[in-house]
Amino acid sequence: MSNQDNSSVTFTQIVERVKRNKVTLFICVILPLLIALSYNYYTRPIYKASAVVAFENFSKDDMLDFNFSSFNFQTNFVANRLRELKAKSFAKNVYEELTAPIRGYFQLPDNLPSHIDSKEYIIRKIQDNITVSQGGTPNIINISFDSENPKLATIVANTIIDVLQKNNVKFRRQEFSSLRKFLDEQIKVVEKKLKNAEAALRDFKTKTNITSLDDESREILHRITQAEVLRNQVQTDRDARQKRLSVIQKKFAEQKETTVASLAKTSTPLIKRLKEKLIDIQVQYTTLRVQNYPEDHSKVQALKSAIDNAKENLMSETLSILQDKTNNSILDPITQLEKYLQESISLEIELAALNARAAHIRTILNSYSDRLKKLPGNEAVLFKLTRDREVHSDNYFRLFEERERARVREEAEIGYIHVMDPAEEPFIPYKPRKLVNITIAIFLGAVTGLLLILLKESLKAAPRTPEEVEAMLNLPVLCSIPKVKKRQLYLFNDYLGENSAIFANQSMAKHPFFANQSITKHPLLRGGNSASTNGNFDPLYREAYSYLWSHIQVRWPNKINAVMITSARPHEGKSTMAINLALTAARLGKKTVLIDGDFHNPGIHEVFEISSTPGLSNLVLDSVEIDQAVVDENTSSYDRVKQSDGGSWNRGHNGFYEKSPYLKNSVLSSEKLQILTAGDKINQPDLLWTSRALEETLKYLRGRVDFIVIDAPPLLGISDPINIATNVDGILLCVEAEQTPKNILLRAKKCFDHTSAKLLGVVLNKVEPVSIYGKTKYRKYY
Repeated sequence: MSNQDNSSVTFTQIVERVKRNKVTLFICVILPLLIALSYNYYTRPIYKASAVVAFENFSKDDMLDFNFSSFNFQTNFVANRLRELKAKSFAKNVYEELTAPIRGYFQLPDNLPSHIDSKEYIIRKIQDNITVSQGGTPNIINISFDSENPKLATIVANTIIDVLQKNNVKFRRQEFSSLRKFLDEQIKVVEKKLKNAEAALRDFKTKTNITSLDDESREILHRITQAEVLRNQVQTDRDARQKRLSVIQKKFAEQKETTVASLAKTSTPLIKRLKEKLIDIQVQYTTLRVQNYPEDHSKVQALKSAIDNAKENLMSETLSILQDKTNNSILDPITQLEKYLQESISLEIELAALNARAAHIRTILNSYSDRLKKLPGNEAVLFKLTRDREVHSDNYFRLFEERERARVREEAEIGYIHVMDPAEEPFIPYKPRKLVNITIAIFLGAVTGLLLILLKESLKAAPRTPEEVEAMLNLPVLCSIPKVKKRQLYLFNDYLGENSAIFANQSMAKHPFFANQSITKHPLLRGGNSASTNGNFDPLYREAYSYLWSHIQVRWPNKINAVMITSARPHEGKSTMAINLALTAARLGKKTVLIDGDFHNPGIHEVFEISSTPGLSNLVLDSVEIDQAVVDENTSSYDRVKQSDGGSWNRGHNGFYEKSPYLKNSVLSSEKLQILTAGDKINQPDLLWTSRALEETLKYLRGRVDFIVIDAPPLLGISDPINIATNVDGILLCVEAEQTPKNILLRAKKCFDHTSAKLLGVVLNKVEPVSIYGKTKYRKYY
């Protein structure tokens, strides 16, 4: 029989280790599972209502192409809205949109702090339970709200969308509403001036009876009126742009601590030339308009085109200078400051151009004022009053048109947000995730259990292969006994008869001797020519003991007649090994005696269902004659043997082996195997093993039988094995694979270091078959 080196832990060995520690694995799995089940049971369900919105319909004004991409603007806009949704001010807006009955769905805690009222608590609850995330594309976001009430979760989620849309529309209408309010204020002022001018002109005509001007005066009046209208228009545009610039700079300051650099502070020779060019073109344009050139005139159109080009060049150069000065900090492509910065620069350029036009208009008006001084008194007054009325009238109608245009744009602004999927009432709780929690608990428990089992097995430092035992103890491993999974004990069918179980009623399995199941895990050998005779028998187990017997006979021919089988500690299978080795010798025709030498925990008589007394202790210590001891094996009572000469035997009787009542025939039909039980318990078994009577008993048995097997107690803590060792030819040390720690084995070996006992070797017991035969189909050979 060969042993295969299998130093690495195989899957089969892991399975076996788990089986040995199944209680540990069960506890590791059941504890987190119970925690998960308790959590699922006691945790109140949380429902999540979700909605999906998209930001669409960005206007061209919002996605300027100069040095900025519309994609970045959309991304930044969405990012700002995500931050807005988690702001406390937004949660407050949502609270105000909810009706009183809906607010009543929020459950207030009993121990609400005194400094927090119900409104503040609900606002914080709304803020904490809002969840937002970006969807598959940059302009899509998912909005959800968590609540123990599914109806409340749905209502609040949809209210969040409503508030978000309203805020977006309000934000978009802000610039147009500001312009409309400004124009309303200007219209009231101009309307009052117009009424006063008309009243003054009417009173003057009534008093002086002068109703009209001459042709030259009317021409001057017309030009002055045009200039005044242009001046008022420039003033209105300049005020509107100044107001818009203030709004932009305020928004910019909200997102950046330092406001954008002013165009007036940004100056280079090129920018100065561009400014001068823009002012010159503005002067030319203003002169043509004062001279009553229409807007569609070719010269006017050419000058307007030149003004637009000059503004664009000035803006481009200014942005370039600002970008260099700030090392790109202002033009950060991931912020919304890009749009505000560009619009701010554009407005400053417009203001510079308007200031130039206003200055030129003042020059024109001053020139006409000198000509008006030469008119007669009444005609000059009529000219002035008529000019005031015309100027105020033109300004009034122009402002009214601008106001209506701003109002229409304000009402037409609907915002960017489009609801793709409104929130619907959920029916399945979002938390706790019961199946997920149970799965995680089982997985973590199983992993923890496996790790603990592997750690526990590794800390044992117990050898599991013959090579490890030999390296550890420097002793040969004579045989490896495979682990057998059957739970019944059988004798050879050759002697017992087919299907004759020792544990017919399994009553003996309850005996303390089998409490550790060391024997029930290793069945006794039985006969049969083939494994097919009975499916309960593993041929590897039978062949292992045949190999052990052959190994002993070949290695020590005619030298080993009496062996002691022991182990380092209890429950390693030494008694099973002693019985099966005796059965193997008897099956091969050797007259064999099996002696139960474990007075502390005798058990062989239980295995064979025979009386334990009289036994070895009675035979050695009682004063009886040998003739009285040699009786028929079927005798129901036992006669004591008188002891003489210090317990010497009467060796004249040749039929001792067959007829002694102390040597019980086994249940085998053959007389090749007899059993000598332990007998009555004694307080000091070491006195028995060192007595001359025992020595004479073993000597007598050696002359009558071929092979003696003694089942000795474990080595550690008991001196009996040391005393027995002096009366036998060799010792077999039974070691349970993967269970007996290294330090225990070393201590057991040291017990024989200073004795004359002969330690034949080690028998490795309960070895996984894969460690012996590998993964081959070795059983098919039998």
